[in-house]
Amino acid sequence: MKDVDPALTLKLKYGNSPVRARHVEADGSNCSIGRLVLTPPQIHVKTYAVETEPGLRASIYHFDSALVQKLLKQADTAINLDDLQVDLDIQDSNIEASLLRLASEVERFGNTMAIEAMIRLLIVDLARYVSSGLDALSNGGLKPSQIKLIDDFINSFEIGLPRPAEVARECGMSPTHLRRLFKKSAGESLQDYLKTKLMDRAKTLLAEEDLPLKIVSYRLGFNHCSAFSFAFRQATGETPGQYRRRTAQRLSKSNALETAAFAATGG
Repeated sequence: MKDVDPALTLKLKYGNSPVRARHVEADGSNCSIGRLVLTPPQIHVKTYAVETEPGLRASIYHFDSALVQKLLKQADTAINLDDLQVDLDIQDSNIEASLLRLASEVERFGNTMAIEAMIRLLIVDLARYVSSGLDALSNGGLKPSQIKLIDDFINSFEIGLPRPAEVARECGMSPTHLRRLFKKSAGESLQDYLKTKLMDRAKTLLAEEDLPLKIVSYRLGFNHCSAFSFAFRQATGETPGQYRRRTAQRLSKSNALETAAFAATGG
């Protein structure tokens, strides 16, 4: 995807297969991209391809910012241009259907009146989609049942952990909306929550002294022990080996104290 001009942009990839590209976040992390992407004015999205995709068909729609703002006002909605944030995975069948119909009208007939009517309907659908996300935020974020769903989904992974975009799909919402709601509910980002879950699992696995570090790394989703060791040290301040030895020493002392206490009681 190339940088776009300062206008509202919607990009729709045809078909049902996932997009073979990823978005680079400001902190250097990355996430997958959905089939329908929204880019607000003056926002540039940095992406890279993870795989060649022959025969890719997609439509890119640029909408004049002033026109969008005008149509939002005419639609009698509280949503304005500033509410339209980057959304890398819009999951709304109405918006997708409107874009497909708009593309068909432009390519086949080019009726100006019909195109203008479709654009109006599209902006209304987009405003409703954004409004639903803002409403969820004002209502306090995610419900307890949604938090449980996320935890159950995370715990279902035997190798590694899901990416934020995969969690969002499981919840039936876009990654952008989930990130906002999760931060409001949990007080931390979903990315940080997943990192904490991963390190908690690492500590549990490292407690098994007979489990080789190579197996621990594999179960956590790392390709190399060195990558796991680096991530673990960044998160905990010590290497996996240091943590394992310290845990073993603590456990040994605890067992010794229990044995001494048991002997003192005459057991």
